[in-house]
Amino acid sequence: MEKSIRKTGILHVFDTLGVGGAEQMALTFMEGVNKEKFNVVVCALFSRDKTIPEPIADEIRGLGIRVEQLSMTRWRDYKSISQFIKLIDEEDISIIHAHMRPADFWGCLLAKLFRGKIAIYTKHTTLPFPNKAYKIQHFFLNNFIADKIIAVSKAARRDLVENCFARQDNSKVIYNAINTNKFRPDIMGDDLKKELAISENEIIVGSSSRFDNYKGYDYFLEIAKNITATYKNVKFLAVGHGPLTSHLQKRIRELKLEEKVILNGPRRDMPQVLAAMDIFLFLSTRGEALSCAIAEAMSAGKAIVAANVGQAHELIETEISGLTPTPAIAADKVDTLDTTALTKAVERLIEDSELRTKFGRAARKRAETMFSAENFVKQTEDLYIELLNGQ
Repeated sequence: MEKSIRKTGILHVFDTLGVGGAEQMALTFMEGVNKEKFNVVVCALFSRDKTIPEPIADEIRGLGIRVEQLSMTRWRDYKSISQFIKLIDEEDISIIHAHMRPADFWGCLLAKLFRGKIAIYTKHTTLPFPNKAYKIQHFFLNNFIADKIIAVSKAARRDLVENCFARQDNSKVIYNAINTNKFRPDIMGDDLKKELAISENEIIVGSSSRFDNYKGYDYFLEIAKNITATYKNVKFLAVGHGPLTSHLQKRIRELKLEEKVILNGPRRDMPQVLAAMDIFLFLSTRGEALSCAIAEAMSAGKAIVAANVGQAHELIETEISGLTPTPAIAADKVDTLDTTALTKAVERLIEDSELRTKFGRAARKRAETMFSAENFVKQTEDLYIELLNGQ
């Protein structure tokens, strides 16, 4: 009888499993992981509100992977803690891999405290700590709990060391992956254009992200106002959701942009959405660890205009695969954006279809190298093996 090989149990821990960049990256990993070597399990610690859909959970289950959605409410939630520990025991977990606040702290702490497991987390964001409690948690997490920290970009690793109390030698950069077979330049956006009543001769300037203060959508509308006053064949498309939805709807009415700006909710057909866009405009005013929106647009072969904030300059080679006109020197965050410079950059691409094509091809080529799913999965698996061998 052939002896079965013991698989290494890996538990990925999240706060919830709604649609987001971190969750999408984990899904990409689970699609490519070597299932003969690793038994991957997923747990959402804070799935308290059952009225909020968590579609990524169902997609992961569709891969044949166990998903548990707990309802942890506070640090003394003994029921949820017991369920979490039971999951570790049942699946013979060796490594906890946590994502996002506060799941990074609680997932690593509970696994280390109660079962002495290897604990790592991925830093997906460079957003500042919202309060003192998070600062204290991450001081202990980064110095006494986490065995390794994965940073999704050089900007994220720099933030770890400069602002999050971490040692550089305890972190490793592994760029997020994009499914470049899913986001391709040859995909057609005709069905979406038909759905949204966009005509064939209209140029679409688009963006996709959470509708939040730091995502720069007020600047997006200001640029739309500037450009549509001159270019009658241009429309703007924003795809996403978030706390600013009502505010943006109101601003569109105030600026009389109802016929020029389409505000669409979150979608799961993003390859087709990007295919319908001619120019991708990204205006985050606060540095992100790594923008999945930019990476997907690159993979889709889009010409990109982005604020030169955070990791944008790490992804976009200006004048080669896109434009990062402002600020002149890359910054981790800014209070305001120069909409005049951004408007001129968009106008330049509107007027030059050959330049759009040139930038799009270069962006696609860079995405294939930088965001390879195969490299992402292999580097993560190699780190797991390294940590196991170092025990």
